[in-house]
Amino acid sequence: EEIFARCTSLLESKRGPHPKGRMRVLLEVTRALACLFSQRHSWQGLRLYLQTYQRNKQETVELVQKRQTAHLPKIKKAFTDKLMQTFPCLGLDSK
Repeated sequence: EEIFARCTSLLESKRGPHPKGRMRVLLEVTRALACLFSQRHSWQGLRLYLQTYQRNKQETVELVQKRQTAHLPKIKKAFTDKLMQTFPCLGLDSK
């Protein structure tokens, strides 16, 4: 919760300039991961990942692969679970 709040504060700061480029994407994926780890925000975390990816695909993929490698199984499982919940007819394999 604290990491999510700090990243949000930095991204939406009214005091100084908003972070740009790689720093912005880093804050966005960090916030998404923090949100994903918080049980009550799990869908919001997935949405934050998707929004970041839509804005900057290459940078998002690079940062997630480099900085969130240890968490990729949890991220993948969260996306798979949400897809199965939304579209049970897909019958995705969880491997």
